[in-house]
Amino acid sequence: MKTRRLPFPFNHYFLLRNSRPRPSRSITEEEIATSEAALDELSYLFGEGDNHWILGGGMAIAIHAGTYYRTHYDLDILVEAREFCSLISSAERKGYMLCQRVFSEHFATNLTIQLVRTVDVRQARKSGYARLELIRLDADDSPASDFMSVIDVCVFYRNDGLITRHDGKISLPKTEFYCLRHITKSGRIMNVVSLAYLNAVKSRRHGSIDRLDLQVIRELQSRSIAPDSVRISQYVP
Repeated sequence: MKTRRLPFPFNHYFLLRNSRPRPSRSITEEEIATSEAALDELSYLFGEGDNHWILGGGMAIAIHAGTYYRTHYDLDILVEAREFCSLISSAERKGYMLCQRVFSEHFATNLTIQLVRTVDVRQARKSGYARLELIRLDADDSPASDFMSVIDVCVFYRNDGLITRHDGKISLPKTEFYCLRHITKSGRIMNVVSLAYLNAVKSRRHGSIDRLDLQVIRELQSRSIAPDSVRISQYVP
């Protein structure tokens, strides 16, 4: 990912991001190691085994599948609304800034250009938690341009056993939302969202990555057991 800071207003950034998945045969060992290290970093960032945040997105599907079937360019997490402030503050203390996507457009087959602006927790709440990202800062307080430096943030609410996404478009019983506890390479524990939720998300999108992910999700849902290569235990808090 490359970034460019705009002169006016000063709190806006352009992000140039890869958006075309490569198949598993072209994923390098270095990329796999970086992805696994990013999961470890995520558990240190927000807390090991914490119920108030949960891994989503393409990395969650890879954990369900037990293999890296495509490349990954960012991380996705779901954060409980009542813990949003404390979790974001923890990330900011460790070198991340909270941003909101203002504009996003795909070009050609493998490039996405985004315009983001920095926001605080109050502004994020006022906007209904829409289109939020945590972006890691480098040594000169500019957005980092290295692999896996962006965390997409989605907020959810708990209410009487029902989990609802911030925009109200997806609601699931708690027992169908939480699914797995994943053990990372270094032995850290993190919660992973269910295939039912991931299916609901990807079914609403139409990009090339989403079509590939949806194909994998539906294949996994047709199986009766999880793959042996994923070290997990069933988890319903």
